[in-house]
Amino acid sequence: MVVAVEPQLHHIVTDDGVRLALHRYPVPRGPAVIACHGLSANRLAFDPRPDRSLARYLAHAGFDVWLVELRGSGASERPRPLRWNFDDYLERDLPALIAAVRERSGQDEVSWIGHSMGGLVLYAYLATGGKHIRRGI
Repeated sequence: MVVAVEPQLHHIVTDDGVRLALHRYPVPRGPAVIACHGLSANRLAFDPRPDRSLARYLAHAGFDVWLVELRGSGASERPRPLRWNFDDYLERDLPALIAAVRERSGQDEVSWIGHSMGGLVLYAYLATGGKHIRRGI
């Protein structure tokens, strides 16, 4: 079964002033799951169409799903000049995204699904002492 509702769009601002987009399929009191795209991708990696959507499948299964878009991707801001790197994702985007999802979902820990670079940035986050991740895929 597919979740028919469209995701809610939320925005947050990182500590260096970049506006990031989060797309939420909320399930009241469901465990929070963040899904992060790979390099040169966006949220559509997890939600390409309603009948082929990992995000909607997880929401139907009872998870509070958050599709994040790192700086320069999808509905997130593209900082000017166009210069950012992996460290910006790691040190600025991830902490802001995780804190926002924890606050808005009411969860102390979140699960993380990362595709390609979305997984690499999670590994780096955990290796540098990152907190509040229950599990990563």
